[in-house]
Amino acid sequence: MQHLYVGIRVGEDPVVLVTAGRRSFKALPTRTRYGAEPEARPDWGTDARGARELAWLLLFDVTGDRAVADRLNANYALSVVSGLRNRVWSLTRHEVIGWVLTYEGSGSHPTPASAPDDDDELIDLTGGTDAK
Repeated sequence: MQHLYVGIRVGEDPVVLVTAGRRSFKALPTRTRYGAEPEARPDWGTDARGARELAWLLLFDVTGDRAVADRLNANYALSVVSGLRNRVWSLTRHEVIGWVLTYEGSGSHPTPASAPDDDDELIDLTGGTDAK
């Protein structure tokens, strides 16, 4: 199913929503859901910690892999999230995956993996090992 990520600024508060091909949206889970302390409140249009946090959340939501999110979040924040300058933006799951595959220099097609507490399709970028 195609995920769509939408960021909306309500006043000064950034809100990031996600849908998995359904008509309803839910808030993108925070890092604390995955047992880790967030660096900052997710934000965009800046190269500050909030952008790195949003990058980590997007990368983890797409891959289901903490190591991938940890390794790539700073670069994804600088090359994508800091450039989201509008009050409203959207990214598809495939756009995030495309960036990861390009950045990692992989010509292979990712394979679906599963993550705990989520029955949505995820991408395994570990070269065939289980994504955690």
